[in-house]
Amino acid sequence: MSATLVVVLCTVMLAALHAYIMRGWGDALERSSHAVDEQGLQGTTGLSVIVPVRNEEDHILACLQDLYAQKDRSQLDVIVVDDRSTDRTAERVRGLKVRWAELRLEQLGEQEGKKAAIELGMERAVHPVVLLTDGDTRCSPDRTTRIRRAWSTDAPHLLVLPVFMDEGAGWLAHYQRQEQAALLAVAAGSALRGHALLANGANLAVHSDAFRELGGYAQDRHWASGDDMFLLQAMRRSGRKVRYLADRAAAVTVRPETTWAGWWAQRLRWAGKMRAYRSPGAWAFGLLAIGLPWWLFGLTWSIAHTVRVGDAFLYTWSMLLFAWCAWLFPTLALVRAGNRFQQSPSNGLLSTLALIQFVALAPVIAVAGMFFRTRWKGRPVRVAL
Repeated sequence: MSATLVVVLCTVMLAALHAYIMRGWGDALERSSHAVDEQGLQGTTGLSVIVPVRNEEDHILACLQDLYAQKDRSQLDVIVVDDRSTDRTAERVRGLKVRWAELRLEQLGEQEGKKAAIELGMERAVHPVVLLTDGDTRCSPDRTTRIRRAWSTDAPHLLVLPVFMDEGAGWLAHYQRQEQAALLAVAAGSALRGHALLANGANLAVHSDAFRELGGYAQDRHWASGDDMFLLQAMRRSGRKVRYLADRAAAVTVRPETTWAGWWAQRLRWAGKMRAYRSPGAWAFGLLAIGLPWWLFGLTWSIAHTVRVGDAFLYTWSMLLFAWCAWLFPTLALVRAGNRFQQSPSNGLLSTLALIQFVALAPVIAVAGMFFRTRWKGRPVRVAL
């Protein structure tokens, strides 16, 4: 057996492993994303909602109005923590307090950043179960009821919750929606199968005692963003219970970035803390998801220039084609599962194009995020070296 054939066989096995993981996550999401019965929805757990904000004057009122419209508002304690906004965010919140006296506004002092805002909110929270949400999200009036019910039923330490994305217009919006569908499916599928790899800070519930016992963000405060992933990592390392609630009514909806410059800055901010992740599973998945198609491309290029008719030609190319299919179709199926969960139409061709773009850009963003500074909401993002 030639060395080329051995390499192709190993690649097929790796692609089959990738397909098995993708299929398992997609199936787990499909099985769990059923409607919740209306009977017995009242949970016994009160809920503190922390909304860390910076420069969200255009979106904070809609977010708070959705929270005000919650069916169980009497069971909620809502705290907006202003991260030293330079616009009229705080003024908008104070205006809403006129008819919502229970709404509280806290201001960060010397510290800054979302992690500091969350820690301050934790200190002020009334209830032991805390819901973290962003100031530019929208949600249904059943959201907190469903979360309280799930917590009362299972009592986890961390509850990962769904994040959907608005439709938007144009290719950039469509691309981000496909990207979000994939991330949603990975977060849901991996958590539902007992090894949560992703979380989104726009919708995350945590027990405040567990948060404090882990030291909050003391070890990771110097990294830009990452409040969700650092919290997930800490919970998993400590052996605490992490669950996922595959309930559409518990989801929030976020807006896509409207410009490529904004999209690029957001991705650089996310990538800037990758070196701080201490999760072997997350690293292995990232390398497999991003590295496998690049490896397949390089192997295909090499075989096209070296393998000749008679050198197990058909056998080699048949196995290589199988490896490509084992990467592509399960990945598209996972994206489709994410789209079905957020009730978004799927288009196989457009999803494939979005997947190709992601594979092409992801390594560039990963490298650039480690070395280049950007700005986010008027503040330079630090790069920890």
